[in-house]
Amino acid sequence: MGMGTGGQMANTTCLAAARQHVLARAGWDVAAQGLSRAPEVAVLAGEEAHITVYGALRLLGLGDASVVKVAADGQGRMMRTRSWMRSAASRGRPVIVCAQAET
Repeated sequence: MGMGTGGQMANTTCLAAARQHVLARAGWDVAAQGLSRAPEVAVLAGEEAHITVYGALRLLGLGDASVVKVAADGQGRMMRTRSWMRSAASRGRPVIVCAQAET
């Protein structure tokens, strides 16, 4: 378990670890090869994802365009459907699911 200084640092740290992991599984070593020709990554996030998620994605070289927005209910919880995972995975992209505990 790791502790961050706040939401921004926590999201950045977790997304960096997830990026490293999913790209390694796709045969890409981010530390050695960088991101310039890396496989495109899909980040599934609720439509009410906190703004710090987007800041972290920009900082980590994934950008806002990597986000596949998932519908959320009235309490901000991502609505679990088969289509959101299938839509990202069907394009052959490594997938990161970015869920949040609260807004």
